[in-house]
Amino acid sequence: MKIKEIANNIELHKTEDGLALMANNKVLLQGFTDIGTLANGLVPIIYYKQQQQQQQFKYLDTDTLEIFDISNVNWISGFHYVGSNLTYLGHNYRTDPTAKLANNEYVFNTGDQDLINEIAKLKGYSSRNRVKSKYDAESDSFIKFKSDEIEHVFTADLFTELLNSIKYIRIVGKGFLAKGLNIGSRPIKLEDGSNYNSSFFTLSQKDETYGVIDVRTNKLITEIIHKEIDVCPNLIRVDSDTFLKY
Repeated sequence: MKIKEIANNIELHKTEDGLALMANNKVLLQGFTDIGTLANGLVPIIYYKQQQQQQQFKYLDTDTLEIFDISNVNWISGFHYVGSNLTYLGHNYRTDPTAKLANNEYVFNTGDQDLINEIAKLKGYSSRNRVKSKYDAESDSFIKFKSDEIEHVFTADLFTELLNSIKYIRIVGKGFLAKGLNIGSRPIKLEDGSNYNSSFFTLSQKDETYGVIDVRTNKLITEIIHKEIDVCPNLIRVDSDTFLKY
């Protein structure tokens, strides 16, 4: 029974064995607990046993239909987490980053000078003064003005190229995983009268730590010891002021 379409004719279904992902009437995966958010071409998948505190994770590549097993972690990027300390080019992957493209460009803000020095070398990068607005009592309207704040701009082609270069570089976590109802997502009414309610999976904020893996090899790029991570091409910023090349 179809629940919804994910991408590229890939559909989430409800079956007797639980949930399934199907493409062109072929079962890709089944029997799992839930999926997370599609971001940059990968869908996160979780098999969850709450009483045993056991998890098994996979990623599905929506372009190639390749499936990657992720082991020895308690959380993978694409499921809910609190805050915005885990990002990719400044984007938290709670939505697909391509949705951030507007006027054929991607605009972001950063104060990391090391990162600015790296991206400034790229063809398709530019910077400009951020345009803000303020209320003008005389005209009783808001007027726009150029501020002293600098915003950084990628062309759509450059942004797509950068996303592709970090597609398989993902953040993972260790800690106690909790499962809850995703109250921010509306339930989907199915043909049999039941509802599909998506879940979120988040690590306890008391002792959780994060690292980075290469999905293709399931090998760690950074140890799972950090609280803050931003993944960029060839460079990972961890804990605010440390940059690691890979």
